[in-house]
Amino acid sequence: MEIKTLKSFLFVATLKSFSEAARKLNTVQPAVSRHISDLEEELGVRLFWRNTREVKITAAGQSLLNDAQEILARAHLAKERARLAAKGKIGRLRIGYVGPACFSFIPWLVKGYIKSYPDVQVHLREMSRRQQLGAFQDGQLDVGFSGPMTGTEKNFFSVQRLYEDTLVAILPETHPLAGKNA
Repeated sequence: MEIKTLKSFLFVATLKSFSEAARKLNTVQPAVSRHISDLEEELGVRLFWRNTREVKITAAGQSLLNDAQEILARAHLAKERARLAAKGKIGRLRIGYVGPACFSFIPWLVKGYIKSYPDVQVHLREMSRRQQLGAFQDGQLDVGFSGPMTGTEKNFFSVQRLYEDTLVAILPETHPLAGKNA
């Protein structure tokens, strides 16, 4: 059963006319008739009683009509969900991050993302850079936050610098190294 055939069937069943169905489908009446004949042959039942003046749906046709409406609605939904998934508006986002280095921005970043994309499930995993690389290779991670990558690692990923961190030593004023530059 093809979607196009089910659409033809649905229009004939609701409009009770092959020519009206053809007009609504922007096609010709023989194409609609062929779709219905193919469908009846495939199912081994008559879907309509028809003559030159009227079209009536059979019990088998009425049963198929209920299912056809559901199938076409699900097909439309599937198309829409695929489009939304391609735009990143539904689905899941698996994020790996290096704990302490990311605590300053991960909470507000994820909160903002969830607010913008409420139908995306966000999964956070604290992991080292090496664990993230393995997770990417296994298809278990979509984005990662870690320290700088080596030259060869950069060849396999798109890397965006978010910020640079400065490491400082904190010493008591009385320590012998206090006030000295590194």
